[in-house]
Order: sequence, then structure tokens, then C-alpha cells
Amino acid sequence: MTDYITVTAPPELVQSVDAFLQAVDNPERVAADHFIELMDHLTDRLLNLFLAEPREFLELSNTQRRVMDFAISTASKASHMLTRQIYKKKTAEELAPVAANVRAMYWSGEETDDGQARMVFPVERSFADEFRHTAEVCARKQGSQELDRVDRVMDGITDGIIENFFLRNAHEVKIGYVLRKSLDASIDGTKKAVHSVIHKVLRNLDDEHLSRFMGHYEPVLQQK
Repeated sequence: MTDYITVTAPPELVQSVDAFLQAVDNPERVAADHFIELMDHLTDRLLNLFLAEPREFLELSNTQRRVMDFAISTASKASHMLTRQIYKKKTAEELAPVAANVRAMYWSGEETDDGQARMVFPVERSFADEFRHTAEVCARKQGSQELDRVDRVMDGITDGIIENFFLRNAHEVKIGYVLRKSLDASIDGTKKAVHSVIHKVLRNLDDEHLSRFMGHYEPVLQQK
């Protein structure tokens, strides 16, 4: 059995994955447009999962909500802009390695027990064990005693998602030096921004809310 970080895919993301893979197999269609649409939907899904959804069940101050709103807006704009700059002129042939990545990280509804499609990537057993231990600690309402561990787990999930869902695909296509530097800076900035927001939120949660927080993310770790 392999451990995976999994993110449920809403219908619009599933449709864009199917459209992109079909376009790569049919060079007469514009594959780049479909991949850009896929990445836009994936970006929105991940920002909702990690920043928008938690604030609906956590008691956050107005300042904390504004910080999260700013982080969501900044990350969304940066992702959409860079995606277009990187992929807009790529041919179906150039995007074939990207399509291979997408196939590897996509579980269709037919492949899952609950019929829910997911975007996935594998993680080391050591990280999975750390994740499970942290979730158990928080479930026992003892999360405030191990906040550093909660931070590390959330940072690991965030970095893994950015590297596997975004950076890995960008490395499959040729881009210029300036754009590559811009991409690296954006990736680094996004990681730091998301880490900072989550850490600030965690520092203001009691054990009850830490239990809810980790309970929200516990289902993302699955085995197959």
C-alpha cells in the first residue's frame, strides 16, 4: 500500500482534466487552453481547501479573515498569470509529458471506493505516520501541546501540493530564463505566504478548534 495526499475534484475540474487529455490525444484541438482551464480550477480548489474552507468553521478575528482573503487573492492571481505565460503557446506534442503527469495524479471516480474523483500524489511513509500521529493528538484535544508538529505537517502538505501539482508540470516544458526566475520566485513566495497564514491561524486556536482544523484535513491522506 502507498500513502497519498488526495484532493477531491469537483465536477468542473473533472471535466477540464478529461478535456485536456482528449485534446493532447487529438492535435487538432487546442490542448494549451484546456490545460490552463484545468490549472485554474485546480488552483481554486486548493485555495478553497486550505484557506477558504477552514475559516467557515473556525472563530477568526476580522484581521485574520482579511489576512486569509489577501493570501487567497494574491495566490490566485499569481497562479493564473503564470499559468498563461508558461503554457499558452505550447502545442499538444509539447504538453504530452504534462499529460502523463496529469494521468499519474488523477484518480477517476471509477477508481475510488466512494466514486469521488481525486487529484493525488504519493508521500513517504515517514510523513504519513507523522500526519496520522498529529491528527490523533489533535483529535484527543491535545494539539496545543504540539503546535510545532502541526505546523510541520501542514507545511509538508502545502509544499507537496505546490511542487507536485504545479512546479512538476512547469519543469516538463521549455520556458525562458526570465520566466523561470519569475516562476521560482512566485513558488517561493506562495509557500511562504501560505505557511505564514496557516501558522498565524494555528497560534490562535484552542484544542477544540485545533481538533476541528486537523479533522478537516485528515481525509486527504489515503492509501492505495
